[in-house]
Amino acid sequence: MKDTILEFDETDGTVRADVARPRHASFSSLDSWRSCPGRWLAGRALPRRYEWDSPLVLGSLAHGALQLAVTRQPDVAHPDWHALVEAAVPMLREENRATGWKPDPIPDGVTKPDGSPMMEADWVDGAAAKLDGFRLTDVFGIPLHPAAAEQELRETIWGIPMTGSVDYRDAERGVVDWKTGRKPDRDSGRMRHADQLRVYKALLETAGVCEVRRARDVYVEHRTFETADLSDEAMAATGSRMARAWDEMNRCVGAGEFPLRPSGLCGWCPLANACPAATLYGAKARAAAARQWPADDARFRLARPATDPVAGFGLPTGTQDGGENTRKETGVDLFEDLLDGTPAPKPEPVKSAEPERGVDPWETAAGKAALEKWGVPGKAEPAQAEPGGKAEPAQAEPTGKAEPKEPEPTGKAESGKAEPAGGKRLVFGKPFEPTVWDGDALNANAYGFSASIMLSATAAIMCGSALAGKTRDTELLVLRLEWAAARTVFGANVPDVPGLADGDPEPAALGRWLDSTLARDTNRVFMRVAERAGLMERSDVPMGWDMLSAKLKAVGEAAVSVLRDARTLWRA
Repeated sequence: MKDTILEFDETDGTVRADVARPRHASFSSLDSWRSCPGRWLAGRALPRRYEWDSPLVLGSLAHGALQLAVTRQPDVAHPDWHALVEAAVPMLREENRATGWKPDPIPDGVTKPDGSPMMEADWVDGAAAKLDGFRLTDVFGIPLHPAAAEQELRETIWGIPMTGSVDYRDAERGVVDWKTGRKPDRDSGRMRHADQLRVYKALLETAGVCEVRRARDVYVEHRTFETADLSDEAMAATGSRMARAWDEMNRCVGAGEFPLRPSGLCGWCPLANACPAATLYGAKARAAAARQWPADDARFRLARPATDPVAGFGLPTGTQDGGENTRKETGVDLFEDLLDGTPAPKPEPVKSAEPERGVDPWETAAGKAALEKWGVPGKAEPAQAEPGGKAEPAQAEPTGKAEPKEPEPTGKAESGKAEPAGGKRLVFGKPFEPTVWDGDALNANAYGFSASIMLSATAAIMCGSALAGKTRDTELLVLRLEWAAARTVFGANVPDVPGLADGDPEPAALGRWLDSTLARDTNRVFMRVAERAGLMERSDVPMGWDMLSAKLKAVGEAAVSVLRDARTLWRA
């Protein structure tokens, strides 16, 4: 069989290949597509690689043991899982052989980390360990009353020719999907698992098997479960997601071009090392990528390679520090750690009721002398009072520390009072003065306040109409990424911002950061990279939140490299 050639285009963020149009879909294929069409393509075009701890192999053996448990001894709450896994191997071997295309449940040629071969007994031990401690009564809290196990179905649902294998169906019209991994931490992961149960409900009811009244994802290794929402609204939403994925899949297969959607799962994709869009977050992802196909595999080609150091969706190309890839830099690891939260703030000395404000350089003795030399008239002293207000006192010459002064109003006074701004008074000071005054006033002329307005606009542009509800999340994510990038490179020169990691930054601390020159310059770097990655351009195919957040994180990592290079230039 001729190998399929995968040609990557890092300018367009796509991979091209010629593969057969699918005749039907399964939930796993549509889910893989929604995660990344490139990953789906790899599953069809490349032979499968197995490692000694392959979740696919261990999960298949565990599913076989569960099938035997619920069909042969459902009244035994705590069965002998090791014996059941051993019995499942020949059962699965016969079933796979009968299909004519499924591989043997025990893969050949797999070695352990110490170089010794993986034997069948090793696979059995690994699968049994996942089931150790799990009781069948953990499913519904009562003994099981099975109606079917591993029930194969093939129906057209939501306009999709769909196949599926229901792990377990109870006589009380309950459906269970066994999960040998951990329960997802994020809502998006739990929604994906629930989507699979809703697909099974649609298959069973369309086939006329039964009406499904309850459905659960059961995480056997951790003895927990998650109940799926089976309401009409949830079913319709799942159907819409599946139909969109099926339509896009057929459209892209016809064109032979597949979009790349980087995410936190890139390290576990067979294309991790060859894909120019891949983003590898953390040591685990990099370790997983080391097990995938090498970038120089003859089946991979790169079309129109970009020369710009920040082109594409991933990290800058090139190497540093004697050839080590930039994705492996310790600074990037620190950047990832900082995204999880800011360090605990250091105790600060007690300050006066009003924070120190900047000094107008033209009001210093040297500034006034310069103005007089150039023939520029200075300010009248004392300042004239606004109508209905009090006269401002003349400014004192600075003596090392600026005396607090009231901000000068700009424009015409409407009522002699500052306007409220979301619970805080809106005042108009100097651009170089702090954004937050006294904890209850915002300086609308401050650099930090202007930066926050532009950040809101940037987030709105990035989200567009497709992600209009995620504008606030995008704004906070960009804030976190820029702060973490600057803190990674410039250390303690970047102030702490308590609450930023939780989406509720403390206003005064946020103002101190956004007022700083480092914040301004980091934002400029971030935006240049974001523009190069296409995040400020309108797309005919709107991206989802997972894709947008993944691309923004890649931009943040690129910003770390750019800032570090800038600091190295000055030998700082």
